Amino acid sequence: MEALVYDNAYLERHLLFSKCGALLNDVSNRDYSGTDYFDKEIRCLDMDTYESKICKSAQPKPTMDAVIGLASQTDGQLRERRLLMIELRMKYKNTNNLSLSELREKMSHTRDLLSEGGLRIDSSAWFVFNKNVTARAERWFAQQSRVEKALAKCKVCDVSQFRECIQKPLFS
Repeated sequence: MEALVYDNAYLERHLLFSKCGALLNDVSNRDYSGTDYFDKEIRCLDMDTYESKICKSAQPKPTMDAVIGLASQTDGQLRERRLLMIELRMKYKNTNNLSLSELREKMSHTRDLLSEGGLRIDSSAWFVFNKNVTARAERWFAQQSRVEKALAKCKVCDVSQFRECIQKPLFS
């Protein structure tokens, strides 16, 4: 059976890892203090840190919150290794603050930054909401995907769905 797993080794090959490598749980705890939503072993590129502290631009461009390594695993073998962009929106109480132009810009700029590393980038992005907003966010993304085709490939989930979908790799 094939499973999606996080792939720290693939992520660490990216040029940006030495500049903004972090733990996904730490990135999450920066905005959602003390929540420990994510597996403490998932490494990521902290894109907000990259923009604000590494680029040091007076007007930083918006980026997705994090990027993780992702792979499909069958019988202990990792296949389809790639980078996955993630946006954390667990404090959202509704979808009123979602902006198509903002999300488009975040995905585009993050993809541009990642492309310099020469690693495969997943065509989708994942948006993690709290469970009370997930269904409304899915509807919003479905409506907006008629205008912005890239949103049709995005996955909307809550934290527990993220944990179910992206598991710890098993090695045989």
